[in-house]
Parts: sequence; structure tokens; C-alpha cells
Amino acid sequence: FTDNWVYLQKAIDICIMNRIKNLYVAGSYKFSKTLTFQNIYNSSYTGFAINFYGDGDIWDQRTILTFTDSNLNKPAMLIQLIKGGTFSNFSLKGNYKAPIYKDTSYYFTNFPVNNNYSGIVIDGDGTKNTGGSTGFKIENAVVDGFDVLYDISPNGVTFNADIIRLNDIQCGNGRIGVRSGQAQEKGNIINNITSWGRLHTLFQSGKSGKFQGGDYTINGGNIAGLPVQLFDVQQSGWNN
Repeated sequence: FTDNWVYLQKAIDICIMNRIKNLYVAGSYKFSKTLTFQNIYNSSYTGFAINFYGDGDIWDQRTILTFTDSNLNKPAMLIQLIKGGTFSNFSLKGNYKAPIYKDTSYYFTNFPVNNNYSGIVIDGDGTKNTGGSTGFKIENAVVDGFDVLYDISPNGVTFNADIIRLNDIQCGNGRIGVRSGQAQEKGNIINNITSWGRLHTLFQSGKSGKFQGGDYTINGGNIAGLPVQLFDVQQSGWNN
């Protein structure tokens, strides 16, 4: 197959470097390495904003990005210290295969999950600084085929990841739909989350990263797949 990682990553880097706000991706692409959205200055992350979007939605998957890594040990998209901007109107697919039957031996092997194989990760790296993202949105997106579909602050170091909006997002097959890792994830809102695949837990908080609960409001959704449980929440920190 054609590996489009070089071309996709180059487009992302050029937009961020030149402060080009909008990056439109149409069609279907396969890529084998993590797509990183970051701006580094003097060996530290600095804030940036970008609108990365396609022409699909949670019903019509016309912009499809397929992550072909077979080792299941790295994220498909890594977003670091983004300040504003939106990811919207695309479908992201991985190689994780959910079971045909809901046997407990499958779901609880290596659970809560491999921390590295996630679809979209916000603030996944804590090696360069402690600040995190603010005011970022993911909208009209489908993520399917990862241990964690939407993963926030899994690194155990960074703060922030606040005022995050997840609007009209679809959870496909995986172990965890949305995962929260630390208590400064404040004022985060999920509007209309759908679970239409085979999923163990829709929303998990306080069991990764800093093992603290974030501050989330969930407004509606649709459960039509086979999730085992909706919430797995350990509220240590100050949002208990």
C-alpha cells in the first residue's frame, strides 16, 4: 500500500510552522507512523492553533485516515500544547480488533489498557514541559479500532487540557471511549457521544496519567453498540 505518512506529516508541519490556520484533507489515506501536531521552540513545546478537517461526519465517513502500525504500541495522532483550533469531519481507524462475544477473559486481559495504542491523544508527552492544551475541539469525528479512542493527559506530568470540547463524536470498537487522566482537565464538555461499536468502557477518569479525576460534563448521546459499562470513575484530586 502507499504510505502517506510523510506527506501528511509534512503538510501538518508546514501549516504549524507558517501559522496557516486551516488544513483540509479529502479522500482516504493510510499512514504507518504517528502524526504529531506540535510546535517546538528552544527544546520546549509552545502553543499553536490549527483547524484540521475533512468532509465527512459521524454518519458519512468520506475522509478516512487508516493507521497501519501493526505493533499496537503507539498513538495514531498526538496533539501537544494546542491552544485553540478544531479537528473535525474525519474518520480515524486502527488495527485493534474487538471480540465477537462479550467474554470477560478478553475484556480484562491487560486492562485497563495498553497506554500507548490510542487514536487521538491530547498532551501525550510530558518530557519537554508541564503545560497542556486549552480551548481545543474535536467535532464530527469517528475513532475506531484502538485501545483508547480519545485519550487526554495520559503522560502523568502535564497540567491543563482544559476547556476541551468533544462534539458529535463516535466511538467505534475499542476498550475505552474517552479517557481522562488529571484534575486540571477543567470545564471540559462532551456533547453527543455515540457508542456504536464493541466497547468496554465509554468514559474512564482517574485511572491513568496522574490518576486524578477531571471535571467533565456529558450532554447526551446514543448507546447502540455493545459497551460493558458506561463509566469507570476514580475521583481523586479536587474534582471529587
